[in-house]
Order: sequence, then structure tokens, then C-alpha cells
Amino acid sequence: MDVIFEISNGIQIPMEIGFFDTVLEMKEKIQNHQGFPISRQTLVDTQFYNVFDGSLIQLIIEPEPTVILPPVMLPPAAPVTTIGSEKLDLIVLLMDGTKIPVEMNIYDKVGELIHFDLPPQYFFIHKNDAMDDDITFRLHHVKDDDTIELFPGYMTDAPRGS
Repeated sequence: MDVIFEISNGIQIPMEIGFFDTVLEMKEKIQNHQGFPISRQTLVDTQFYNVFDGSLIQLIIEPEPTVILPPVMLPPAAPVTTIGSEKLDLIVLLMDGTKIPVEMNIYDKVGELIHFDLPPQYFFIHKNDAMDDDITFRLHHVKDDDTIELFPGYMTDAPRGS
């Protein structure tokens, strides 16, 4: 049978229901066709629950519930480390054996160690590994109190097959 569900704002929704449909089955059809959750629907039969073909059934759609959550206590935040704040105390070992203490930032590039009287061709060594001037100390795994050696000469790629 065809009935009309009327929402409180005056909108009418025609729908076909079965003679023996329960209230839950009617609400399920409304949910499937209109998207209103069953939990928010209230059906009010203006004819004392005698539903006939062409009946007008008032449908009350309750507003979305407002959920107020209690405040949550968060643990204190860990200190934030910003780029540029991690200092390294290093020793630069010159070719004559002189040790010079320097302070660098872990995010500085190795090439920033040019504060010294350097030979025309040189490179730095950290723990027996040559260091690239364009790479940061962090990426070279340099730690606080490490020693960086100044080495005369230049680096070349190893010949293929060696």
C-alpha cells in the first residue's frame, strides 16, 4: 500500500509499504531510501496506528546528537628539537698534529670547516672514512667529541674493476 511520511518541516515522502510491515521495517525502508538513521526516527500515526492506503504518517527526525567529551589530560610534551639546535664539540686534527677544538651544528655541512689555513687540495676524514664537503655531519654519523682529520690531497673515484 502507498503511504506518505511527512517530516516536521512539511516535506512529504511517498513510499510503498506492506500491509503487515512492522514499525521497524518501515523505519528500515525510510533509512534505505532517505538516509535517516533508524535511531533518529519517530513515527507518529495520526490515525491511531490504523494505516491504510494513502495514510499520512508523521515522521519526526531528531537532530544529530551533540556529543560533549570531557577534557583529556595529556602527558607533558617532550622537548622539541628544532633543526639548527644540536651542537657538536669536535676536534679538528691538522696535518702537523695540532688539535683544534671547534663547535659545529650537527646539520652543518662538512665544507663549513674552512676556518683553517687549508692546502689547495684537501679533504676531511672521520673514523677512516673520507667526508664529502656537501654532506652534513649528521649524515656522516659524526657525534659529540669526535675527531675530524684534515688530509692533504684530493679524492677520485676508484677505477672500475678494482
